[in-house]
Amino acid sequence: MRSLPRFVTALAVLASLLFGCSGSDESNQTPTADLDVIVVGKQVSSSPHITLVSFNAQWLSSMELLTYTIAPKPGGVASPIEVQWHLNALKARGHFDASNLLLTIPVFGLYANHSNVVHFQAKSTSGEIRRWSMEIKTPPIETNKIYEGINILKPHSAVTPLGFEFFAVKSGIGTPYIFDLDGQVRWGAAGPGSMAAIWSDSGFLVGDNGSREIRRLELDGSTSRTALIGAGYRNFHHNMDKGKRGFLGHVDTDIDGVVNLESTIIEFDSAGNVLKSWDFAAILANHLKQHGEDPQAFVRPGIDWFHSNAATYNPQEDSLIVSSRENFVISVDYETGAIRWIFGDPTKHWASFASLRAKALQLQSGGLYPIGQHSVSMTPQGQLMLFNNGANSLNQAAGAPAGTSRAYSAVTTYKIDLADMTARETWRFDDQQSTLSSYCSSAYSLPDESVLVNFAIANGNNRVRIVGLTPNHQIAFDFELKGTSGCSESWNAIPVPFGKLRFE
Repeated sequence: MRSLPRFVTALAVLASLLFGCSGSDESNQTPTADLDVIVVGKQVSSSPHITLVSFNAQWLSSMELLTYTIAPKPGGVASPIEVQWHLNALKARGHFDASNLLLTIPVFGLYANHSNVVHFQAKSTSGEIRRWSMEIKTPPIETNKIYEGINILKPHSAVTPLGFEFFAVKSGIGTPYIFDLDGQVRWGAAGPGSMAAIWSDSGFLVGDNGSREIRRLELDGSTSRTALIGAGYRNFHHNMDKGKRGFLGHVDTDIDGVVNLESTIIEFDSAGNVLKSWDFAAILANHLKQHGEDPQAFVRPGIDWFHSNAATYNPQEDSLIVSSRENFVISVDYETGAIRWIFGDPTKHWASFASLRAKALQLQSGGLYPIGQHSVSMTPQGQLMLFNNGANSLNQAAGAPAGTSRAYSAVTTYKIDLADMTARETWRFDDQQSTLSSYCSSAYSLPDESVLVNFAIANGNNRVRIVGLTPNHQIAFDFELKGTSGCSESWNAIPVPFGKLRFE
C-alpha cells in the first residue's frame, strides 16, 4: 500500500497578492495590508485538488486562526468551500515552524485544471484581522479521468435546496472522490481502493480489501495506518458503517481453520480495537439447530452463502440490521445476537426453514420485498431504508431456489411493526421503473428527508447515475458517469459535510 504523496519539495516564488483593506464585520479589528508574505507552493502530482501553500511573515508569531475560502466556478450552484485552521491543529500536523515563522496551509477542495481564486483571512490573538487573495492554478486529472467526464442529465438549481452540498463516491480505483452539486470533483486521488470507507472526523477511514489494515485519509493528503487487533481477521469487504460505539466493518475471518466469507460483522474503533463481533454463520446455525433443523442445509462455511454488504445500528430496538444480499435483511439484538426479525423474498431458500419463517416480517400489500438489497440504513424518522436492487441470489445451494428478480431497481423505505411482525412500504423511488442497477448502489436520507441515490451500474452495466432527491422526493439533479469496470467507479455514494470544516 502507498500513502498519498506529501508536499516534500517546494518551489519558492514571490506571489502577487491582492490585499483587502476594509470590510471587517468585527469591531476593533483592523484589516492589515502590509503582510510582507513570501509564498512557497508545490502541487501534489497525484491530486490536483490539494496544494500546500507555505508562507513566511513576522505577524505569524501572534496568529491564532487562519481561514481560506475557495470561490466556486461562475455559473454554477456550488457553495464556496471554507476551511478554518486553528494554530494548534497546524502545529499538531507539523504545518507550523515557529522558529522560522513558516506556516504551511493545506488548501484542499480545489478544482482540477483551473485557476482557483482562494481568499485567506488570518486572525491574531488580539483580534487583528488580515486578508489577502491569490490564484492557485491546478493541472488536469491525470488518472481516473472518468471522474472529470461527468454528464449532467439534469443540473441542480439554486432554488432547490437539499440537505447536503457535497457527496463522496466510494471508489475501487482510488480514494473516495468528493463531488459538489455542479458535478465537479473537489477531492480525490488514484491509489488503493476505498470501497469499505466511512467519513469520520473530517477525513476518511478505509478498510483494506486485501488485508486487515485500516487507513486514515486526511484531507491534506496525508495517510496513517493501523490494523485490526486480534487473530483471525483476514480482510475488509463491501461497506463501512456507523455502529453503536464505533464503526461497523464487514470482514472475512479464518478462525481455527474455518473460513467465513462475507458473513462476519465487527464493531471496531479507529485504533483497531475490536469492540464486538457478530458471526452470522454461528448465529443462524445455532438458531436452526435449537429448532431441530439441519444448519448444514443453509450455512455453508467457506462459500459466499451469506454475502453481507451493509449494516446499520437501530437505536430504537438496540439492534444490528444487516443486509445479506443472498438471502434477506436480518435484525439481531445488538448485545446478544438473538434474531429479532428477517425480511426478504419469501421465494428464496431461507423460507424453506420453519424457524426462519417464524421470524419473518410479512410485507403489507402494495410493497416491494427487499431483493439483492444494499445500503441498509435508518432514516431520521426511524424507518428502514435500502437500495432495492432487484437481482436474485447468485450462490444458493445446488437445487435451492434463488428467488425472483425484477427488471428495475428502487429505493424503498419501510415502517416495521414488531407487535404484528409486519413491514409496510412507506415510500418508493423507482425512476418510473426505467433503471436497473443489479449490484452495488446505495441510497441515504438526510435530516430534511432529501435523498442521495447512486445507481452504481445502471442499465447495461456501463454507466453510473447519481441522483439527488428533494425533501418532496422530486429529482433535484441527475449526473451520469461512464462506468468501465463493474462497481469500481462508484460502489456507493454518501453525503459528506465538506463545505465548512473546522480543524482545532
